[in-house]
Amino acid sequence: MKQMWALVIIMLSFLGYLEGKRIVASQGLREGIFFCAMYGLASVLSILLVVGVPIPTPLKAISIIYQPIINLIQG
Repeated sequence: MKQMWALVIIMLSFLGYLEGKRIVASQGLREGIFFCAMYGLASVLSILLVVGVPIPTPLKAISIIYQPIINLIQG
């Protein structure tokens, strides 16, 4: 089982390195940093989903942010 996770992490790292290198070379450092951050977040989320960790929906965060505004508008 540990070997499988090691293989998955190595593959994700390798693919991220290849794509990140290409993006930095063609589009610049800022886009490369953004790509690495998003790719890292997506990799972590996908691994957590496979492991079975419950991931909350974004609807909870949106509700927490916008509920006071909705209450103000409705009176």
